[in-house]
Amino acid sequence: MWYVVIGFAGMIATVFVAAVAGKVRSRSSFESFTESVLMTGVVPVRWGLPASVLAVAAEAGVSLLLAAAPALVLAGAGAAAGRLAVIAGLALALLLLATLTAVVAVTLRRGVRVPCRCFGSGDKPLRGVHIVRNLLLLSVAGTGLVTASVAGPTGAPAPAGAVLAALGGALLAGGFVIFDDLVDLFAPAPLTVVGPSRRPPVES
Repeated sequence: MWYVVIGFAGMIATVFVAAVAGKVRSRSSFESFTESVLMTGVVPVRWGLPASVLAVAAEAGVSLLLAAAPALVLAGAGAAAGRLAVIAGLALALLLLATLTAVVAVTLRRGVRVPCRCFGSGDKPLRGVHIVRNLLLLSVAGTGLVTASVAGPTGAPAPAGAVLAALGGALLAGGFVIFDDLVDLFAPAPLTVVGPSRRPPVES
């Protein structure tokens, strides 16, 4: 069961590493993310920057905890230490994903057109498929959390198997990172013309 846990942890960790890297790779990327947070209308203007910093810090925390879990086990710190790191990381991931999903749902319900900048850039608007993406990630994190909880500290997995499980999870995470591109292949978002509308002249 530990290989399943490590695979799921690797998947979630990779998604959040990509999210953090996309947001902090440049000042403009982080400012764009903060702007999108404010556009949702969920937080007051004065809390836009703190909320953005908190979101990135939480994503980084998930990444660190889940990356530390297999490292602790393989370093000989014991399966118990790795299990606690996995449980903490996946629990934090569940809380963060649930919050982000609620924000997307509220934004869509209000009819506000906000670009999805979950990975730091992009002008494609939030859509219902982003809720589906988050629900899939929630199911992965939830399954990993339950599996880690019931598995118990029953000994360290073989190093080779742990590495393969983590790499497999990381590869599968790529589908979530390029989720918008995959969706556009099958269900492209309608183009929106930005600018003044042009109407034919009214004949007198």
